[in-house]
Amino acid sequence: MELVPEDQRQQEGSGLKFLTSVVSCQKKRKRRKKKREKKKEKGKKKKKKEQRKKKQTRNPKKIKAQKNLKKPKKTQNTKTKKKKKENKANNP
Repeated sequence: MELVPEDQRQQEGSGLKFLTSVVSCQKKRKRRKKKREKKKEKGKKKKKKEQRKKKQTRNPKKIKAQKNLKKPKKTQNTKTKKKKKENKANNP
């Protein structure tokens, strides 16, 4: 075995660390890139879906109005109204 000075040994070790960190960084970058691409594809698919829906609906304003009509109207103080009606019926 050859004797290697300490400073050279340290450099070799740090070189390995550097290499491994570079490799791991590259892997992370790849992962991030894949995620970004997937998100882009999802966004494109969503946009296409929305466009299809828009094409299917002829007049979106009318459809919105119909949806609003379907919603039940909110009534206030139903208990008190019922009581008043009962009182009127009981006391003519």
